[in-house]
Amino acid sequence: MFAYVDIFGFYRADVINGVFAGEMSGTGFAIDRFADIVVSLFYVVTAATSLIGEKWLYYIAGTLIEIALLLAITRVAWTWPTARR
Repeated sequence: MFAYVDIFGFYRADVINGVFAGEMSGTGFAIDRFADIVVSLFYVVTAATSLIGEKWLYYIAGTLIEIALLLAITRVAWTWPTARR
């Protein structure tokens, strides 16, 4: 149920508009570029480490997709335009 609530919550207009504005909806909290970069790279390292000795193809494929998505997050955070205040 947690996943369904979170996933369907992303379809709210205020959430989508907040993402486009670079803020979390309803909080006025700006997305932190540094945290996005550090945390996503940390997860890349942990995901890559979990592949050591792994033999199941579905797990390897899933983890490689996860790593690719995490690197995409890192790239977006790195190139995200700075907010003008």
